[in-house]
Amino acid sequence: GTLFSLSLLRPQLNIIVSGPYTTLKWPANDPAIFASGFHVQTTIDPLPITPATIWVNEIVPPTIINGEFTVILVNSVAAQRVYRLWQ
Repeated sequence: GTLFSLSLLRPQLNIIVSGPYTTLKWPANDPAIFASGFHVQTTIDPLPITPATIWVNEIVPPTIINGEFTVILVNSVAAQRVYRLWQ
């Protein structure tokens, strides 16, 4: 029989701090990355990240701007958190 293998790349989360905002972005239209199944998670647990770290889904939903999923947060909230993309 025929054996198939499929390996999908994980998108890179880009974090941009500008003025009073932190912007989280990842590609929405790259055919090599199945980015639409990912969402932002955050933790306020102190570093380092361990298997016991508690992650929760970010409550601000992403919008697509210029071909990228985008989440814009106010720095007073974003500054004390760690973020990741999770599928």
